Amino acid sequence: MSRMTKVLKEWFRHLGIAITMVLATIGIMWLFCFLIETISLIGAIVIDILLFIIVLNILEWGDIMDLTVAIDMDDVIINFLNVLVDEYNKIHGTNHTVEDDIKEWNIDNTIFEHGLFESLNDPDIIFKMKLKDDNIKKVLKKYHEKGVKFLLVSATREVGTFENKLELLKQGGVYEYFDGFINTDCKHVVRADVLIDDYIGNLDMYKHYHPFAWTLLYDMPHNQNVNQDGVHTRVRNWEEIDFALDEILKEMEE
Repeated sequence: MSRMTKVLKEWFRHLGIAITMVLATIGIMWLFCFLIETISLIGAIVIDILLFIIVLNILEWGDIMDLTVAIDMDDVIINFLNVLVDEYNKIHGTNHTVEDDIKEWNIDNTIFEHGLFESLNDPDIIFKMKLKDDNIKKVLKKYHEKGVKFLLVSATREVGTFENKLELLKQGGVYEYFDGFINTDCKHVVRADVLIDDYIGNLDMYKHYHPFAWTLLYDMPHNQNVNQDGVHTRVRNWEEIDFALDEILKEMEE
């Protein structure tokens, strides 16, 4: 739930209370009408019950606005770049590392002159990857049980790669905790309250279109020099994501 949604939720609660008071007044009036035989008792009861159900639906609608968290997959959930660099080294006999040779979002082609992403032409390269943090399943399970909705949002163009990513989530035992899977590089079109991503550009764009959303920057060598301007919260592992989500839920409850 974003901060704007929180305001709407409170507004609907107050609306529900106001309508309840109005209906109570109307109920008394209908009862009075029944006593002077203007309408039947059954008619008054039926109308009151129907209006009461409407109020309950309004109040319930305000209560079911759960937190929705959109999560990038590459280098937030799986060790994407590490596997691609290892594969590149194996093919071309080089000795590159993510820490030393990928310090910007845009890959330096003078370093990876053959193209770092060429190995993605074989979608099975995904199965060489693994969950990058032992706490991922525990954190997803914890908040899923609290009613938090998780959306996987990943930009994948190579044929078969996205499907293999979903299969990898199944193998890692975390697929069941996601409520949706979206393949897009325009992450700002996804409606969520929280976005977790390692690319500052995605977070900046998301914040532009969703100013009330929370944005978490997942720590990677390529985003060490970015200027967060206090807008995004940097998280270095899933233990810190756990802490951040807990703080967000506390803020929602205030």
